[in-house]
Amino acid sequence: MTSLHNPVALPTSLFEKREELRRILESKHFASSPKKSRFLEFVSEQAFLGNGDLPAPMFQSSAGAWRGKQTTPK
Repeated sequence: MTSLHNPVALPTSLFEKREELRRILESKHFASSPKKSRFLEFVSEQAFLGNGDLPAPMFQSSAGAWRGKQTTPK
């Protein structure tokens, strides 16, 4: 049961998530730091795709994408 005192959080659309990410990336903290911006964008997009809970080794092997480097898993 929902009421004004107990609101239900509605799911956030992918469009809204990407718009918020865009606003963050345009902020002074990220606009002046391309490396931080690429990292945040990469991590966010992975979460949007449902990959936010990848095991660390899998994530690390694909994390080279945000650095612009190709990595190979060991």
